[in-house]
Amino acid sequence: MFKKIIHMVLWCIAIIMIAVSLGFSVNESRKIVCQDVKVDITDSTKVRFLRCNDIENWVKNYHREIFGRQINSLNIRKIEEGLQKLQPIEDVSVYTNVFNNGERNTGALVVRIKQRQPVFRVMGAGRSFYVDKFGKYVNWSPHFTPRVTIVGGIFSSEY
Repeated sequence: MFKKIIHMVLWCIAIIMIAVSLGFSVNESRKIVCQDVKVDITDSTKVRFLRCNDIENWVKNYHREIFGRQINSLNIRKIEEGLQKLQPIEDVSVYTNVFNNGERNTGALVVRIKQRQPVFRVMGAGRSFYVDKFGKYVNWSPHFTPRVTIVGGIFSSEY
């Protein structure tokens, strides 16, 4: 009987300790502000229409209000929808994360991007662009020239 009571007391103490530590971590996470943007372009070895600096600059230009704000108050959906409108991006995922820089925890906006895979390049009538497997246009980029079939001649934008 005495063993059962000690066992139950130990379990109660463990549960109370977990609840207290969760309370401290929730309180601490409210203090964490966004200080950085981390970009991961998953297929950057195959297709290089975008560079990490391009995305970081886009976020800094169009959403500079995120810096210094609490990470749990950022409008991630708005940033994700804005990035999805960029031509070279096939899929994008935006989320926040907490990193430890050795001194203290800092918040960061993490952007994970998958670029469009061009199938062929259209050249003619003073225009040049790529078309991916879904039929979406990607404008010519000075950063990258993929090895794809070139289609030339007279064409309409209706395609």
